[in-house]
Amino acid sequence: MVDDSYECVRNSDDDLDGESWWSHGEDANEIALCVQRQFRTGDCFLATKDRENENSVAISNNDLMTLWPCEAGSAPEKYDLVLRITAFTNGACPPGGRRVHWEVRGRTLCTRIV
Repeated sequence: MVDDSYECVRNSDDDLDGESWWSHGEDANEIALCVQRQFRTGDCFLATKDRENENSVAISNNDLMTLWPCEAGSAPEKYDLVLRITAFTNGACPPGGRRVHWEVRGRTLCTRIV
């Protein structure tokens, strides 16, 4: 049995961290899995347009856990955008157009709309 299985769930709806938690079972045979996304420059993930602000992009932890082929050209039906990771840094994002960035785990996740 995993005594601290809930510790990997540190995020709330307002706090992105790219972690996910899954559990199965309610007895001594419980299985718990914690996953943390590794952000790699050049990888792409899916996002949606912010429904309240048409000039913004909205992502959730579930979006951060997606991995999508950058060359696919379009996002699947549930999503609006494909974002390419340009940096995961303690500093500023690289220059360029169509950039979007978020604070994740105390660092800056830099992306560009594909």
